[in-house]
Amino acid sequence: MPPLEILQASAARARESITLLREHQPEGALPESFSLGDQLTVGHAIDILAALMGFADLCTATANILQRTETTLVTMSTTTLSNLLVQLAPDCTSAQVDNLLERLTFKNGRLPHYSPLVRVGDDALIICPPLIGVRLVDPLVLRSAGYDPNRFGPIGKSLGDLATRWTTWLAKIPGTLVAERIKVTYPNGRQAGDLDVLAIDPNTKTAVCLEIKWPVDAWAFTEVVKVEEWAEKAARQIARVRAGLASGETTAKLPARWPDLSDFTWTWAVGIPRQLCVRPLSEPDIEVTSLRYLLTLGEPTNLEAIAHALAKPDLPVAGKHFTVDRLTLPLQRGTIHLDVLIMDQTKPWIPFQRQTL
Repeated sequence: MPPLEILQASAARARESITLLREHQPEGALPESFSLGDQLTVGHAIDILAALMGFADLCTATANILQRTETTLVTMSTTTLSNLLVQLAPDCTSAQVDNLLERLTFKNGRLPHYSPLVRVGDDALIICPPLIGVRLVDPLVLRSAGYDPNRFGPIGKSLGDLATRWTTWLAKIPGTLVAERIKVTYPNGRQAGDLDVLAIDPNTKTAVCLEIKWPVDAWAFTEVVKVEEWAEKAARQIARVRAGLASGETTAKLPARWPDLSDFTWTWAVGIPRQLCVRPLSEPDIEVTSLRYLLTLGEPTNLEAIAHALAKPDLPVAGKHFTVDRLTLPLQRGTIHLDVLIMDQTKPWIPFQRQTL
């Protein structure tokens, strides 16, 4: 075992790398005060993961120096690892450390690439350094919480509250009025749904309505499909609400002093944090976009430009902006093949709307 001072320095460096990445995500990151249940917050999880990552980095460095791959898979008793992490993450209690270790340990029903710990025997864990990367921290934290539906329910609701980030951005557009969580009700007062985010421009009579979803980031193809399924479900949800409003069966409780919107041109869309949905939806006139994509377009000058960007998104083209290649990695007597995306750095892709907003 390396000296404690070396482990502390490595953990501190990992913590700094995680913090820098999270601070520079255009669409923002979950606050460290965000509750993950069982008195565990995102901040606690980051502290513990930084300690694990620092230890994993030392294991990988040792493997590179000695040219011996077995040091990248360290086996340690659960008690020893827990006590070590308490020392390296002093703001966390032993109960919080043990809780996160359990969430990060692989078992049936859990995704292996989000389970960097593997149990061996009754009281030993294998640490898998390649699965503890700085870019994986947020999805790792949320995936590990999502294994328990009872625990993830409140977390999912809190994620839905992040619609305020869309509201803040849209409110910067000149001449635009923005409201969120507009109740849609039947004549008897019973709620029929809501409009997560609604932005209007009374001068151009433009309205953009967004159904906001905040799924966990996709880091594998199967998860990309799941996010697209979220988008599909959200599109059907907003289509039902829209149909009720169009027929007069329901009414939206708009903010006071807002104009009548019956003669406005409406654009309906589903908004998610980072991923664009490329497969056709069952509701063809409902778009899917991401907050990161819209932020990439720069500061919009009017709401009509946003409506146009939603209706006609500009996506990177295979063979022009990127290619899919096969990465081959030799591993002792075997070989691992990975499909990877290679971006053309000489011709970086920039959405054409960026020049028109």
